[in-house]
Amino acid sequence: KLFPEDVAYASIMILALGDSTAHFFGEKFGRIKHPLSKEKLLEGSLLGTLLGFLGAVIFVSPLQALIAATIAMIAEAMEIEFNNQLLDDNISIPLVAGVTILLIRKFVGG
Repeated sequence: KLFPEDVAYASIMILALGDSTAHFFGEKFGRIKHPLSKEKLLEGSLLGTLLGFLGAVIFVSPLQALIAATIAMIAEAMEIEFNNQLLDDNISIPLVAGVTILLIRKFVGG
């Protein structure tokens, strides 16, 4: 088991709500280029962060949900290479969110 159940569920919510919303909303309504991406739009990432937070907060504390959603959506905007291949954000988002929550628990508590 990679993450405790609550962390896994929160990470999946950030992926499901945050990533899909960021893409859809950014494409339809976005105007401001994301500073970390050539293709993505800032408005999509901001709404994705908000909805990812709202989904994650069902399973983890508000602080953990907010920080995990924010960092995961920052990672979503970046193009991360692994073994000379672009890492799919459907893999990176839940991993980043889950690791973030575990680090918060280790160093901040909760």
